[in-house]
Formats: sequence, C-alpha cells, structure tokens
Amino acid sequence: MDGMSTDAAAAHNRFLRALLRACNSRPDRGEVMEFEPGQPIYSAGDGLTHVYFPVRGVLSVIVQLKDGGSAEALSIGNEGFIGLPVWLGQKKSTEQVVQQTPGELYRIPSRVFCRIIIGSRAAERLLKRFAIYSLRAGYQSTVCSTYHSVEQRAARWILTTADRARSADIQLGQSLLAHMLGVRRPTVSEVASSLQRRGALSYRRKRITILDRDALEARACECYYEMRTLYREQLESLL
Repeated sequence: MDGMSTDAAAAHNRFLRALLRACNSRPDRGEVMEFEPGQPIYSAGDGLTHVYFPVRGVLSVIVQLKDGGSAEALSIGNEGFIGLPVWLGQKKSTEQVVQQTPGELYRIPSRVFCRIIIGSRAAERLLKRFAIYSLRAGYQSTVCSTYHSVEQRAARWILTTADRARSADIQLGQSLLAHMLGVRRPTVSEVASSLQRRGALSYRRKRITILDRDALEARACECYYEMRTLYREQLESLL
C-alpha cells in the first residue's frame, strides 16, 4: 500500500473530483490499493471501514446464494465509488465486492469520508444522484439477466469495462467473466467463440481485445445504452 495525493486520485476518478469540489474540507492523503482480479475487497458481514474510488481498476458488487451461485449486481469504475452504504449509515457490508479488472483503487477511511461531507448540500446532492444511478443500475441488471441472452450481456459487460478502462484491451479470465454473468464457464467459452467468429473481438490467455467496436455494440443489449444515458442525465451536469 502506497500513499497518493487526493488530487492525483481525483485526476482519474470523475466522481471524486466533483465530490472534492463540493465539500468544505478534504482528506490530505489516502491509500492506493490493488487486488488481483476476482479477489474480494470485502465480503458480506465485513465492516465498512473504507470507501473505494477506482482510479484505473473496476469493482463489482456480487450477490451470492447459499448454493454457491452468484452474479454481478453492479460494477463501478472511474465514474463512481464503492461505499454508498457508509453515507446511508450502514456499518457492515451486505454483499461481496471484488476487483474486476486490474488497476489502482484509492481508498479513504469511512469516518473521513463522512466528515468531509457534513454541511455540504452540494456533496449531498451529488451522493443522492449517485444513489439514484446505483439503484437504477441494480434494477437494470435484474431485467437484463431475465430477458437478454448471455451473448448480449457479455457484449454489454465487455463494452462497459472497456469504457471504464479507456482501453480496447481487458485482462480477464473466462472463470471470472462466468462468475460476473452468473453462468458456467463453458457457456462463456461458447459466447467468446461466437463473438470472435463475428470479428468483434479476440480472447486469448485471459485477455480480451475489442477488434470491431461497432460489431460488438450490435450484439450488446439495450441496457448498455440505457445506463450510459442515465449516467449523463443524473450526474454529468454535476461533474
């Protein structure tokens, strides 16, 4: 763990930058964290001691069932943060959060996060908007899993992750992608092969490379565009 100035982190995370502008005070310094893809940052029942702002990495909120099944309910990159329940008064996590793709995370203690927000209506407004966005993203994920094919959801997931990473190359194993989509690994292998045959991407050695973005967008479900639009409507004007 190394230190990083708050300004350096805010240069990469749009939400943190806007939050700092809105607050009356700011943390002097936070910690830079990076976990292996698929590694939990915290699990259900863990204390919410820190909030995390992805600098280059992407985080996923995972809901797990008692029989071992799981699926991604929400993912956050440099457009937001993980730790909204802290602001709502929650002390322990109700779900698991894992590092989805490689990259640095900037974290600050929960008590510091709550302290800098006190007395700032602009910061509270920003957090309320982000809460609306996060809730809607969860609802969209539920509908997406029910009505859209695995290929459509995989295309959406890859596009969203590439947008956050600002790169056409994503480091990701099939097991982790299957975990995120709530399907078996052979299903992901079939979908990846199908998208490769269409010339949309290549998938080798835990690395996805988008070759034809238009082709990949044509295979993605409408949820990809819905969430981009929602983010613009709720947050762009405040960032």
